Amino acid sequence: GCEVHDEVCEALALSLAKATAIPVGKKLSVEEMEHLIASLFSCSEYQLTPDGKKIVSKLTDEELENRFK
Repeated sequence: GCEVHDEVCEALALSLAKATAIPVGKKLSVEEMEHLIASLFSCSEYQLTPDGKKIVSKLTDEELENRFK
């Protein structure tokens, strides 16, 4: 049925996203970083990863100050 098809498509998309992700610790050039950020913000859903993890957080000045005390 449609629900199974949707679940399979979602699982496949998540798997492909993880497989093509930049490995942890890989150093990027400035150009690569700029391209990555521009690509991220051009997406309609740029705040979460496909599996629901937060990518972008907005911090107030107070929150930022508290993190560095």
